[in-house]
Amino acid sequence: MIQHLSTTAIGAPIIRLGVSFFPVYLPSNDPPEIKTGTSSGIVVRELENAEVEALLAVNPTDTPIRETYRRDKARAAAARELSALGPLPGQCGIAVSQGRWITALEVFGARHLLEAHWGALIKSHLMSILSIPAHRRPILHCG
Repeated sequence: MIQHLSTTAIGAPIIRLGVSFFPVYLPSNDPPEIKTGTSSGIVVRELENAEVEALLAVNPTDTPIRETYRRDKARAAAARELSALGPLPGQCGIAVSQGRWITALEVFGARHLLEAHWGALIKSHLMSILSIPAHRRPILHCG
């Protein structure tokens, strides 16, 4: 069980390409071991007649996002670098900001749960700036 969030601590950020990743800590959060996968004893399956009536995905740019990421060597390098670092000891989440706006808060019950999703989280948040039209992106002020 995750403690009350009033005990949450946030550390100094790592900043890459205008995206800030703040480590999130839940002091004294010592949950029991949580198992995932087939050995967990939990079975998740689809409903027999599972159906989605409509799914709409919109790309606000003229370029496929996957291609943009593949061509943006700085973004790919930043994703590899931060993914390789992994979460800090005791870290169980990240707060993400672009400019002065908080864009996401990802909090897990334990470090190993964050660690399992670390690379995907880093890549998705570095890519999310691409989905914001240029005229709506946060303006970064230095000084």
